[in-house]
Amino acid sequence: MKSIISRCYAILLILSLVLVVSVLMDFGMDITERRLITGYEFVEDYEYSRVADLQAPVGFREEYVFVFDEVDGGYRTLFFYTEHRNIDVYVNGDRVYRLRPFINNSFGKTPGCGWNSVALEENEEGATVRVVTTPLYESVVGETPHFYFGEKYEIARVVLLEQIPTLLLCFIGILMGLFFIFYSAYKHKGSEMDRALMALGCLAAIISLWKLTDNVALYMLFETMPGLYLSPLVFVQLGVIPFVLLAKELNGVGNEKIWYAPVVFSFGATVITLFLQIMDVCDIRQMLWLVYLEWLAACLVVVWMIILRMRKQGWDVKKLRDSILLIACLVLMVIDTGVFKISSISSWLGMAAFIAYVLLMGVFTVKDTKALMEIGIQAQNFERKAYHDQLTGLYNRTAYMDYVSQESFGPEKCIVVVFDLNNLKKYNDLLGHSVGDRYIKECAELIQRSFGEVGRCYRMGGDEFSVIIEKASLEDCKKRIKMLKASVEERNVLHPEMVMGIACGYELYDSRLDHDISDTFRRADKMMYREKYAMKQMQVLQ
Repeated sequence: MKSIISRCYAILLILSLVLVVSVLMDFGMDITERRLITGYEFVEDYEYSRVADLQAPVGFREEYVFVFDEVDGGYRTLFFYTEHRNIDVYVNGDRVYRLRPFINNSFGKTPGCGWNSVALEENEEGATVRVVTTPLYESVVGETPHFYFGEKYEIARVVLLEQIPTLLLCFIGILMGLFFIFYSAYKHKGSEMDRALMALGCLAAIISLWKLTDNVALYMLFETMPGLYLSPLVFVQLGVIPFVLLAKELNGVGNEKIWYAPVVFSFGATVITLFLQIMDVCDIRQMLWLVYLEWLAACLVVVWMIILRMRKQGWDVKKLRDSILLIACLVLMVIDTGVFKISSISSWLGMAAFIAYVLLMGVFTVKDTKALMEIGIQAQNFERKAYHDQLTGLYNRTAYMDYVSQESFGPEKCIVVVFDLNNLKKYNDLLGHSVGDRYIKECAELIQRSFGEVGRCYRMGGDEFSVIIEKASLEDCKKRIKMLKASVEERNVLHPEMVMGIACGYELYDSRLDHDISDTFRRADKMMYREKYAMKQMQVLQ
């Protein structure tokens, strides 16, 4: 299920990216402006009225009337921000500004979001300026445009400075999200911590992109890209899945199917909205109710699973705190956005709280991951001690028995080679166990060097060794035994004070003779003892 979700989410991201890029490349607007835009400086009051208009999408239009008594220093400009409205501006009854989307836009029939500017000349003091806005969606009705009057670039500077904290936090959130994504992808252990870090990174990047692309300053910087308005709508919808998956990992209740209900619902809803937008049937803005429903379902499931976990596992302050803080941060950001839409009061507290949460969660998760890695290293050390001979580093008898008893192990075409070290007891008795240990280690090194490439080498105990070969023929085995004998002789010439001798025997598994690999081992062991006896007889004759 997790792999299916990952693949489906990747498809959604690609589709969303294609949609946004297509809109940015193809979207155009018809802006008619008959006046130069040069100079600006302060805000004026206005009169508001709502006029019935049966041809308007929502049944009426909204009008704002300004009377400018003073227009100093040449040109001054009425500067205002609107969302999803057609605009007409009249100066003394003469239309001087018009905003409409191109009729042949591939996606959407709205001019999106952006800033509008209307210049007034000095000789137009006392002129009546009437701004007529036609809301295209019920959801934007009642949203008051942000009106400014004065020096355009001064207003732009003030707006940008006001939004710098939010913009910086958004960039920080994107960078943090990408870092967590690449960090967890690089480790790719598949643990609970890794999955939580991946979900946290995706959520941080997507929420930061939502807040960035929903910022009025961004539309001031990219006035020629009106289709940018689709981006925050897409990002806020894509945030549901990583939010649920992060809450799932933080809550730690297990793999109850209810966790995947909002994920599947969000996936289906996102596909539907993207399809309707691409086919130009319905604008994403008109499907906002579905986006709200996705987030509501996700939050309800998260709250329910927190309650369920508390019932099953008891009170866990840490997990409860993490989940509640996550929901609280998102709610605070939504409140910030709503307050700005209604009152034009900009706040970055929600984004700051979310970034602080992401940073703390990321640090804690990385620390927990490192702790788990240390535990894993300790477990590997314990496993090494359990399955490896401490003196030689080869596998031990326990490892041998576990390997040949595995269900996946097949004795067919396996060769078993058995070794025994000659005169080890003599060196232990005459020169001490330290010399005997050296004897064992050097023999083990020669065996590993000769057979390590084609088989698994074991120290069965004392002076007994064995090798299981699965990917070599008998001829290759004989060649390696000759190579081992040659290495022993070469070593004895260099170190005559301790002459080594290794007796060996080998047998290929034969289903007619062997019930299992143990029978093959016994036949190889008999062959080894025949050679050992022959080597001792040779020493007596010498």
